[in-house]
Amino acid sequence: MKLFCSFLTTFLVLSLGVSCAESEMTVEEQCAAAMEQVAACYPGVSYEAECNGETLKAFQKFDMESEDCEGVKKIGKADWFAFDGCAPGEHECGLIFCCDDYVVTWFPQESDWDIVPVVQALHGAIPADELATLQSASRDDFLDGMSVVYEQAVVEYEGQPARDMAVEVSVGLIEVDYDAFQQRLPAADWGIQLAHYLGGEVIVYESDDLLRPTRQLERMVLSPFPCDWDIPLTNMDMTKVEVIDYTADKAVVYWRVMYSDNDSTETDVGSVTFERYDETSTLVTYHSAHRLNAPGGIHIPNDIVKFVLKTFFVQHILHYGNIVQSYY
Repeated sequence: MKLFCSFLTTFLVLSLGVSCAESEMTVEEQCAAAMEQVAACYPGVSYEAECNGETLKAFQKFDMESEDCEGVKKIGKADWFAFDGCAPGEHECGLIFCCDDYVVTWFPQESDWDIVPVVQALHGAIPADELATLQSASRDDFLDGMSVVYEQAVVEYEGQPARDMAVEVSVGLIEVDYDAFQQRLPAADWGIQLAHYLGGEVIVYESDDLLRPTRQLERMVLSPFPCDWDIPLTNMDMTKVEVIDYTADKAVVYWRVMYSDNDSTETDVGSVTFERYDETSTLVTYHSAHRLNAPGGIHIPNDIVKFVLKTFFVQHILHYGNIVQSYY
């Protein structure tokens, strides 16, 4: 998929203080420097961008050289930065988005944030056989990524009856120190850094004293295929409330899907945990329950969902590893 994100690419380099007006470099050299600076600002993100003299001049016009990486994040949607515009279905431009129409259309009430007890109950109900499999796994098993899947009656909302859902627990070990991992891939960015992420929006509702998000609303759209095909009828489209809990050696993101614009997600409740494994490694664990729909709102049998879940979240963990290890 070809992405016309040249404005944004150069914006990132200029945001770090590289002035095209003052540079004696050729356009090609400036564009090459831009890509290096993009990697410095958002390491591990792959960019497919066009960059030319007109692009560089445009960013001078908008006086973007004073912006730093935090300023880039605050800009948010960057539709108007797309130099030649984006063709239909082209939504992603690395971490920032061009022509991304996947904005939040559902908003929470206070009671919608009460999700942690439900997810913790899911954690405590893992069957003995699956728990034993995970507890007996070796370091090499975790490095390769492993998962267990099963069907279980799960309560999505406290006080409501349980429903049969496909459940996964996926674990992967990434050989990057936990503190460095969190700097390179903060827990709050878990969604926008998923494999085959097509677009979305994140709205932070609350943060802690360290300015880390503790409540955020996120719409994420993922390709159901092992590539970045954007087909609205089959995309996995979900809007989640997320509660993030931080301790010294762990960050847990609890979530529950509250709305699905294309009705692809009937139920999705769970968590992702990032925790210190040893002095050189970070353990990533997904534990979630699902009921999914085919186009038209037709329920997909849980046996089929279990088959998909067996590798789905392991792929995301391995993708995280590629991102944080790209610093080396």
